Amino acid sequence: MKRVLTFICDDYRPTDTEIKECVDLANEGCIVQLKWLMPYSGWHEMLVEADMTIEDCKRQIPKTYGI
Repeated sequence: MKRVLTFICDDYRPTDTEIKECVDLANEGCIVQLKWLMPYSGWHEMLVEADMTIEDCKRQIPKTYGI
């Protein structure tokens, strides 16, 4: 069983700094759920697991958002 930590981004999209913090926490033995609220589109999230890179995480971020 793994611990899951949930965080909400300060802005509309995760920043590189926020993603790096998630990767660092995930490498300590937990899963990090990072959520953000896009206006008119709703909540979005990504799960960051151990051994993921910042580039892996960035690929999970949508390039376009539906309304």
